[in-house]
Amino acid sequence: MAASVATNRDEVLVLDPAHASKREFKQRLRSTRGSNKLDLVASLPPGGNRRIIAVMSSPGLRANVPYTYQEYQYLPNDGRRYEIVEGELYVTPAPSPMHQTVSRRLQFALMKQLEEPGIAFIFDAPFDVILAETSVVEPDLAIIRQGRRGSFSKRGFEGAPDVVVEILSPTTRGNDVFLKKAAYARLGVAEYWIVDPDLGRNEVFRLKEGGYDQGLLFDRSATLSSPSFPEIVVPLAPLFAPL
Repeated sequence: MAASVATNRDEVLVLDPAHASKREFKQRLRSTRGSNKLDLVASLPPGGNRRIIAVMSSPGLRANVPYTYQEYQYLPNDGRRYEIVEGELYVTPAPSPMHQTVSRRLQFALMKQLEEPGIAFIFDAPFDVILAETSVVEPDLAIIRQGRRGSFSKRGFEGAPDVVVEILSPTTRGNDVFLKKAAYARLGVAEYWIVDPDLGRNEVFRLKEGGYDQGLLFDRSATLSSPSFPEIVVPLAPLFAPL
């Protein structure tokens, strides 16, 4: 059942999944894409509060109420990245070729040094990390000790990975450096890497009481190491080599 709901910005079309199949719900979500009003509109699934949420195309727009995994699971697979950080929804476009190249090179090195010897799993986006019901993220890379395999579920990984890696791009720099860094600290991510392809450097932050420490800075001439995983030895010059 579709309903027209007036907001303080404009009129939006809402499809309530309590009165529609999941397939119809997704089809109607896709049909709203490209609108000059709202990109996507959804409501909670059956059994939830009957509040309306508006999913905007611009990252960082605050909703009236916190978003949760319940809304997140109904969002479309359209090539953009949808994340919920402490109840707020963020939407970013697909990453650039250089971003993906750096991600792939780093993942390959980490798989050789950690996954193949049976030390840790290496996951790349898109992969859901459920830090809390109101914080569902897709880090560029996540390192998870193999002894924590019990925390995997059908939804993704439940809890904080041992290491989260975010690779900066123009559309995500502010969120990765400030917003997500603070959220990761509050939600218990023990080690956080910020990789900057433009500047050719990698910062490694370790969680201490009250937040992350000042961090270790590795430039393109250095060899990356990790306080959490002494097995990691990654020369950064090849990582940041141009395409």
